[in-house]
Amino acid sequence: MPRAVIEPDSPASTAVDSSPRAAGSPPIALGARASKSRGAAGAGHVPPQSPQSREGIVARLFEAFSRRDLETTLTLVHPEIVFQPVTAEVTQAGEPYRGHDGLRRYLEDVEAHWDELSVHPAQIRAAGRAVVVLGLVSGSGPAGSFQNAPTTWVVKFKNDLVFHAQIFSDTRNVAHALVGEQD
Repeated sequence: MPRAVIEPDSPASTAVDSSPRAAGSPPIALGARASKSRGAAGAGHVPPQSPQSREGIVARLFEAFSRRDLETTLTLVHPEIVFQPVTAEVTQAGEPYRGHDGLRRYLEDVEAHWDELSVHPAQIRAAGRAVVVLGLVSGSGPAGSFQNAPTTWVVKFKNDLVFHAQIFSDTRNVAHALVGEQD
């Protein structure tokens, strides 16, 4: 199983941890060989969002996804979800993963293609009818690795379930780690 870790604050970030853990507590380490690295503490602590708030739903989704907990993930997302991770540039020819079956496929692709994939959400904020997450991603694959790539997740809802999630980051990192492509 690939290593996965949610680390709400990172060395490159002075953002506020909006997860339901106290500032300075250890990251949620997940997966068979979870990373034990720890970033610098955040600038402060925001009281946890209600688990039913959109921000709370997104925080729970990050935790479930990092554990590769498909059952919990599926309870938080709409059956017709459209998920557009950067990994899809390599594994899906740029096409998003669609529906619950698509999320199953994504987790299979993560397992098959990544040796380690770590997400470090630093801020989870409501932005109109969406939730925006700012953070960093690190990963290693058969052809290479990258560390602390600035990443933005935009999450939209339908009937209080995640209906659309798109990840914005430098696709060159994924291509380099998974297939060895260089610019």
